[in-house]
Amino acid sequence: MIPAAGPLAGLVGNAPSLMTLGAVSVLLITGDVVARLIRRGVADGQDARTILRAVAARLALAPAAARATLDACLPATLSFTVTRKSLAAPGPGIIPRDHLVLFALAAAALPFALDDAGLGLVGLCALMLPLPAAVFTARNLARYRAALTALLPPLPA
Repeated sequence: MIPAAGPLAGLVGNAPSLMTLGAVSVLLITGDVVARLIRRGVADGQDARTILRAVAARLALAPAAARATLDACLPATLSFTVTRKSLAAPGPGIIPRDHLVLFALAAAALPFALDDAGLGLVGLCALMLPLPAAVFTARNLARYRAALTALLPPLPA
């Protein structure tokens, strides 16, 4: 979450060095995660489609992981949330708030990075990846749920 603040620095003023430093941090973190998943997938003999799904799922989890890290480090009351375990499909358009906020902030900072056309722009684009990754993963999970539901006998009422 802290490296994300660098590329978003364009929102509060002209801070090209901070933006570049943050972008390098975001790109190193994203690149490391993607490279590890690709390397592991290739080593395990997975096809490109499976590797893409794994990368998308990991990118989709990034904002939640960053938020959990901040919640654990900052003094606050932590709450426990019970997640749904049923096979019923979630409501339409359920995208976590963290993804939307990160995407919106990065999109708002894009005009400031266009002047630079360097690492700041690429870093902001990397910050925008979790939202499309979450949509892609949600669609894959919906198809998976539908396939499981079709295989299982109906539960007694």
